[in-house]
Amino acid sequence: MSRDLPSASVPESEKRRYSEADVHAKLFEPDMTSLGYPLRTASQADGEYFLEQGHLALRRLQVEARERSFRWSLPDRQRSGCSL
Repeated sequence: MSRDLPSASVPESEKRRYSEADVHAKLFEPDMTSLGYPLRTASQADGEYFLEQGHLALRRLQVEARERSFRWSLPDRQRSGCSL
């Protein structure tokens, strides 16, 4: 069963300009609503929802840091003759 999500109609170039809050409000929440999940409540900011968002943000930061570290160290590895 294929379902068209609201976020599919937004061009990728526009998505890349979104802030974290925009991604959540303009892409994530409408998609989740279209899939039948209930809207989040104000009290969820203090519960599991908030914690999960924090974990996801931390994971994204760790991946970005790893990618930056890899890109930064790549010329050093090439100069020393190490292969990847």
